[in-house]
Amino acid sequence: MHVAAPWGGDSAGREFQRAYMEDDGPDLVLSWARRMVGEIVDTGTAVRQSVDDSVEAEAVSFPRRRT
Repeated sequence: MHVAAPWGGDSAGREFQRAYMEDDGPDLVLSWARRMVGEIVDTGTAVRQSVDDSVEAEAVSFPRRRT
């Protein structure tokens, strides 16, 4: 990815590359991304559980509404 230089070769791209590469930038981005993936998975699991709980509660209460 770094060889492809998706940030471009103009002056702004070169400045981005310089700032990105200093102070171990690529490894910091990868570490941050790994943490974010864990948080995103945990959030998805929590949302799924919440939806499941809501559906279950609705199913339990539905017969009482019809009477």
